[in-house]
Amino acid sequence: MQCPGCQSSEVVVERYEGNYGRHLEVDVCHACNGLWFDGRESLLLTPGSTLKLFESMHSRHQQARAPQAPDGRCPRCAGPLEETSDLVKTARFTYRCCPPHGRFITFFQWLREKGLVREPSGTELAELRARVKMVNCSSCGAPIALGERSACEHCWAPVSILSSETIDVTLKQIHARELERGTLKPEKLLEAMMVKGRVEQALAHELGPPRRIGWGGDLVDVGLGLVLDALGSFIK
Repeated sequence: MQCPGCQSSEVVVERYEGNYGRHLEVDVCHACNGLWFDGRESLLLTPGSTLKLFESMHSRHQQARAPQAPDGRCPRCAGPLEETSDLVKTARFTYRCCPPHGRFITFFQWLREKGLVREPSGTELAELRARVKMVNCSSCGAPIALGERSACEHCWAPVSILSSETIDVTLKQIHARELERGTLKPEKLLEAMMVKGRVEQALAHELGPPRRIGWGGDLVDVGLGLVLDALGSFIK
């Protein structure tokens, strides 16, 4: 299948466990880090499968920067995809959809949909600007001069950080649901519950003291990597 987003042929089918005993096949493009979900597949992933998909996408995040094509087509019917915007709580995310068949969404927008990334508060943005001059856009990878703007001038995605609060809640939900299913060792809860503090401390260490030169890192990528490292033995 050709990627509906960037039209690359680097699309693979990854299989995940779904709710109600289902097994799902998710089409993943590793050229642009895009996801195609047939129907309501995204909602049917188990919490554990969601973490595994995070790990799969994150492992190739640095290399997946192919630009999106303007005329994507549905891989099922070849019809045009509709540009769609939606809102979860206060986070707006975008995707392309074919209502009868499914939707294409980038990994960054999927994280926004799940509430796992958010825009920094005014105080947090000021602290970031005091530490670094430059970060990379979590959506397209372009550099963002923090002293001049708080959104990417190429794709207009806002500067974003991992939402440690949502991560904390999500991990508690994953623990409760996956423990019932017998897929999570009880001792992993203690490790998971410490992730929020680890991310905050390690991210501060990663950024280090205030710098006069650009950092050029991806804030979401750093935070997600720390979470996945902490949960490494669970998602393998």
